[in-house]
Amino acid sequence: MAGFHIRGFNTKRAVIILTSVVIIYSLLLAILMNLERDVPGSKLVSTLDAIWYLMETLTTVGYGDILPVSYWGRMIGLAF
Repeated sequence: MAGFHIRGFNTKRAVIILTSVVIIYSLLLAILMNLERDVPGSKLVSTLDAIWYLMETLTTVGYGDILPVSYWGRMIGLAF
């Protein structure tokens, strides 16, 4: 038996799931940016701010330096 093999592991399924997760998070990130960009007091003013918020939330660091301010922004933040 050549190569690495784990019983029950399907590479094609794993790639589809990973791609789906990346697409969903990208869409949520774009929606979050559109919602938070014009809200007074929001620190999510650039794409890099939104990516920082996404990474800090995914890694559960939660510095709290950038947070969604609007109601719908916070609802999307629940998904992250």
